[in-house]
Amino acid sequence: MHPLTWQQWLGTALVFASLYYQAFNKGARGGKSGEVGGGGGDGGDAKDPLAKEMHAEQRERFAGSNRA
Repeated sequence: MHPLTWQQWLGTALVFASLYYQAFNKGARGGKSGEVGGGGGDGGDAKDPLAKEMHAEQRERFAGSNRA
């Protein structure tokens, strides 16, 4: 196993710093995210009626499978 170079350490620090920043920023805004795939609550359903309908169907199927 080889140790990381200083460039690899720099890249590692940038990646984890950006992940920390995103998590901190998301928490400061109440968990909402305007990015695609950001996991911000509704997932953009308000702008996409088809996605909203699909999510509703999935919730109904999930609720039905838990009742049995």
